Amino acid sequence: MIRTLSDKQRTWLVAGLLGLAALILYSYTLNPSIPPTDSGELILAAWLPGIAHAPGFPLWVVLGWLFSHLLPLGSVAQRLNWMSAFFGALAVMATFWLLMLGIPRTEPPTPMPAPAKTAGARQTGRKRRAAPPAGSVSPPATAAPVATAPILWVAAIVATLAFALARTIWSWSVVAEVYALHICLTATILALLLAWRRALTQSQTADRAGRWLVLAAGLYGLALGNHNLTIGLLAPAILFWLWVNRRGLTVKVFLFSALALAVGLLIYLYLPLRAAQAPRLNWGDPYNLTRLWWHITGRQYQVNIFGGTLASMARQLGEGVVLWAQQFTPLGVLFSLLGLGRLWRRDRALLGMTLLVAFFGIAYAVVYEIADDRDAYYLATFVVSALWLACGLYGALEWVVAQRPQRAGWTMAAVALLPLLVLAWNWRVADHRHYTYPTVYAQNALGEVQPNALILTADWQLYSPLLTVQGVDGQRPDVTTVDLLLFQNRPWYHTQLQQQYPHLLAGVTPEETAFLEKLRQFEAGTLPAGDREIGPRYQALLRALLAQALASRPVYVTPDVLARLRQFGINLDNQALPGAVLLHVLPAAPTTASELAPLEWNIQPFIDAAAHGSYLDEPARKIRRSHATMAVNRGTYYEQLSRWADAIAAYTQAVAIDPSNVTGYLLLADVQQRTGDVSGARQALQAALAIEPTNAQAQERLTALGAP
Repeated sequence: MIRTLSDKQRTWLVAGLLGLAALILYSYTLNPSIPPTDSGELILAAWLPGIAHAPGFPLWVVLGWLFSHLLPLGSVAQRLNWMSAFFGALAVMATFWLLMLGIPRTEPPTPMPAPAKTAGARQTGRKRRAAPPAGSVSPPATAAPVATAPILWVAAIVATLAFALARTIWSWSVVAEVYALHICLTATILALLLAWRRALTQSQTADRAGRWLVLAAGLYGLALGNHNLTIGLLAPAILFWLWVNRRGLTVKVFLFSALALAVGLLIYLYLPLRAAQAPRLNWGDPYNLTRLWWHITGRQYQVNIFGGTLASMARQLGEGVVLWAQQFTPLGVLFSLLGLGRLWRRDRALLGMTLLVAFFGIAYAVVYEIADDRDAYYLATFVVSALWLACGLYGALEWVVAQRPQRAGWTMAAVALLPLLVLAWNWRVADHRHYTYPTVYAQNALGEVQPNALILTADWQLYSPLLTVQGVDGQRPDVTTVDLLLFQNRPWYHTQLQQQYPHLLAGVTPEETAFLEKLRQFEAGTLPAGDREIGPRYQALLRALLAQALASRPVYVTPDVLARLRQFGINLDNQALPGAVLLHVLPAAPTTASELAPLEWNIQPFIDAAAHGSYLDEPARKIRRSHATMAVNRGTYYEQLSRWADAIAAYTQAVAIDPSNVTGYLLLADVQQRTGDVSGARQALQAALAIEPTNAQAQERLTALGAP
């Protein structure tokens, strides 16, 4: 049956099978709960629906609302995680199509035919339309032959599977984030651009072939409504592609493409329309043109562009090269380099476009200071890298078939093992089946606070999952949670707090009004240089808010909040008692030793991760450090009370949670030595040195203990 199918039908059949395989893999390794960083906030934005952080991601939010409300499986977080798996699988299908269109083949070119002469027609005009303008790049020898060679299928399938298993694509396809949709749209846009060129080389008129370009333009407009920055970085490559294929860019095609682009951009109307309804999450409040422009251009993040030093940019470039090598294994990198050479010889126009895609993606990732998702800015680079890989595989197989035909079958079988190598290479990093750390963090925080509590935090890894746990799952509606960084820097957040917690700021209206006057000037860029009032006004607001809260309700903070409060002359250190992941701030410093609340927290995921050597990404390591740090704080508190057994238990728990916690080992060794457990102290110091061999304190103390 398959033999009776046309090449086009076979292409879509194989693409569907590859997409299905990817969907099964992504579903199996799916994150079971709330992913880290922005995912908690995005899940709430999709569920409400609301306005997500800049640039708003209206396309993702609208699609997320559909998936979260119509998909009948699991929790809301799981539904949106699966949405990423779905679009990741579509990205795999689009990438296969892109490779089948882009691999330069050895068949002779099929020139764009001149239109037939008709009686009465003006031949000069006809000839001008048939011939490419001077200086344009002729299409390569990529016209589809009657029967596609097996090596083309092998190269495209192997490269597509390697792409599906690449760690960055795989990792973003199992969590609720915008990047799986982004990579799906990117691969599809690039494939449509190649389909446009192929149509121009066949027996289609420029206007008929232009349908592919119109589709690409419309999808590009929609894609700008997902992650406009990274999609915008494709523009130089697209403009280059339009130039080298300008013989097919008629006035009609241009106008219809521009119209399709404009229609796609209409997705941004969602932002002001929804903001005007004041949803629970209304980031940036883009209800008018000014605020809409601020939001979609990411005005608040523009300070991060060129925010680093030359040394940090060079380091990030090096990390980007390593990340690229990690995607397809070093063997895949070798074939990708061979593919670049093949494109240079056979299709320099496509080489130029792919290099422009890679250059601008890499350049932005290098100059933009961002913490936890920098790898996502390389996704478009990895798409074109899959094309380079496919070209390299095709060239190698072609050489074997020509020079060693008797070994062709074995060579194809060996090449087909590359995806298995990539799978083994990336499994540990991309498998998210047991990734529950953000959910555990949020539930541990809510689990330890008293009724009607106020939680102040500057830790986004806690606040973001709390948005989902409280706003979507409905847990602990009595607890008020405040992000102190947003409170300090964003006027819209005050409006959101007033709407969600009307009693929180009711008693501090004068102080808040005075501060917001200056904060709005800061947001609009009209705050006078050297202004000395905004800081004292914020300090007055903090003092009033804390005084009101401490007098009326339990107050809890994360450790980073205490440090920020000290910057504004507010020292609550002596009033803070360590708990599970939060510090309980008392109304006044206790005059006698206070008993710490009993722990009812879940640390098993961290214990299991340490026992099994599981891979933890940076957000997970931050969350683990937060738990271990609080265990250390409890140990220090017990030490001050000379409760040595409790201190040892707390420090032991800290290093069990985070085996890389050198401070925990040093403090444990100190208490063990005081209580006469020299052997235990020696083991703790040796563990500290195993982590940090140059730690002078551990070396000196171990030397002082002497040989066992």
